[in-house]
Amino acid sequence: MSELRSATGLSRFCSELKETLKTEIEHLLATSPTGHESRNVQHGLVEMEEMLSQTCIYLRQQYNACSFVARLSDELVTEILQYCHYDTTTFFPWTSPVIPPAFNLCARWRHIAICSPHLWAKIPLPMNANLLQLFSDRALSRPLDVVIRPNDNPRKGAHREIAHIGSTLLALVPRISQLRIRWDDDDAVGVPLGPSLDQHIGHREFTFLQELRISHDSSAQFTYTINAPNLRILHFRSANNVFPNIIAPDLVKLVLEETSLYYPEILAVLKHFPSLEQCIVRDVNLGWDDGGPPVSLVSLPKLRDLTLQKFLLHDMADAIDHIVIPSTTNITLSVISGSGDGVIFEEFISRWNVSSDEIQVYWNRIGADFVCTWTSKSGRKIDVTSGQLSLSTLAAHFPDLAVVNLHTPILPVQSLLVEALGHWKHITHLSVSTTDTEFERLLVALETTSEVLCPHLRVFGCPEGMLGTSRMMQFLDFRKNQGARIEEVKVITANDPSTFGY
Repeated sequence: MSELRSATGLSRFCSELKETLKTEIEHLLATSPTGHESRNVQHGLVEMEEMLSQTCIYLRQQYNACSFVARLSDELVTEILQYCHYDTTTFFPWTSPVIPPAFNLCARWRHIAICSPHLWAKIPLPMNANLLQLFSDRALSRPLDVVIRPNDNPRKGAHREIAHIGSTLLALVPRISQLRIRWDDDDAVGVPLGPSLDQHIGHREFTFLQELRISHDSSAQFTYTINAPNLRILHFRSANNVFPNIIAPDLVKLVLEETSLYYPEILAVLKHFPSLEQCIVRDVNLGWDDGGPPVSLVSLPKLRDLTLQKFLLHDMADAIDHIVIPSTTNITLSVISGSGDGVIFEEFISRWNVSSDEIQVYWNRIGADFVCTWTSKSGRKIDVTSGQLSLSTLAAHFPDLAVVNLHTPILPVQSLLVEALGHWKHITHLSVSTTDTEFERLLVALETTSEVLCPHLRVFGCPEGMLGTSRMMQFLDFRKNQGARIEEVKVITANDPSTFGY
C-alpha cells in the first residue's frame, strides 16, 4: 500500500473540525458568554486535545510497527540489548545513567529489558542505592557480575564512598559469580585494597564466585583473603610483590601478569592450586638472586597448557625445572633476547629433542625472533619465541625430526642453509613458505653436495609460484636420478601472514 486510503478522509475531517470550532467559538465570543459557559468550552477543548494526543501516539506506534526494528523477534532484541551495556571497567559516578538508553527505546523494548533478568545482573560499584535496588530486583535470583572501580577523582566524601562499596559488596557476596576489581590506591583516596576488603569482607565466603579478576596498582604491602571455594578462573595483575591469600582449591585457570613477583614467588603461588589446567604467567619481575631461599618442586598433575612469557632465560630454565607437569602438557615460552646469564639457549631447548617429531619455524626478518613450534609424538606442542637461535643451530639440536615446516621471507646464507639441511637426515616432510627467489636458493642448496641431503624426503611443500615450473621439474628429476625420489609436491602458505611479515 503506497498511500493510506484514510489519509484523504482524515485531512477533510480535520479541515471541517477546524472550521466548525472556529465558527462556534466566534459565535460564543460574540454573545458575551458567562464564565460558566466559557469554562465548559475550555473543558471540551482540553478533552479534544487529549483525544488527539492519544491519536498521535497511536499513529506513531503504527508508524514504528512498520519499521524494520519493530519486526525483530524478542530473542533478537534481547541479544542486542546485551551489547548495549556501558563499559563497566570505567568509572561510574553515582549519577551516571548506567541503564543503557536502548532499554527505553520504545515500550516493547523496555518491556523486553525489564523481563530479562540477565540484563540486570551486571552491577558496577559504586552505584546509587536506588539503582542498586532496581538492578537487584530485576535480576531476580540470577548470579551477579560485579565490577568495582573507585572514583578516579578524589573529592569530599570519597572515604564514605569506599565504605559504601565495601558494605554493598558484603550484601552482594552470596549472589556474586563474577567479580572484577580495578583498584588504584591513588584513585581510592589512598585506601589500599587489602585493608578495605579485610575491613568489610574479612573471611566471608564467596560461595558462588567462579571468576575473579583483580587489577591492583599499589606500592602498599598489604595482603588480604578471598575465600572462594568454587572459584575456577583467576586473573591477577598487581604492581607490588604481594599475592593475596586466595582460597580456591579447585582453580583450573590462573593468569598472572605485570606483577613484581619473582619466579620463585610465583612457584610458591602455584603450590596453592594443584588442580590447575591452564597457567599463564607474563611480565614478571626479572633477575632472581640465586642467594635466596631454595626453590622447591611444584606438581601440577592436571595441567594442559603452560605459558611463560617475557622471562629471562636463566629464570625460564629454572622455573621449567621446578614445575612437574604431564608429558602431554602444551608449553608456550617467550624468552627475552640476550638474557642467557650462564644458561646456553641450545641446551635449554634440547631437553625436548628426544620427544619431538615435528617442528614449525616462523621468522619474519634477519635479526628478529624465531617462533618455533615443536610437536611431540604424544601430541604435546611446545612454542618457543627467542632471538637466540639460528636455523643451523636448531637443526643441529633436533636432527631426528620427521616433519619440518619453515615460514620465512629470507633463508640463511647458502653455507648455513646447506649445514642445516645436512643435519636433517630423517625428515620425510619438508615445507618452506618463502618467496620464489628464496625457494630457488633452497633447491640449489639441496643439489649442492655430493651426498644427497634429506635422503628420506618424500613430501615437499613449495610456494604456489614454483609449482610446475621448469626449475621445479629439473629439481625433481635430479632427486629421481639420485635415488631419492620425491613422491608428492604440494603448495603451502604462511599460517599467519600478519604476524610474520608476509
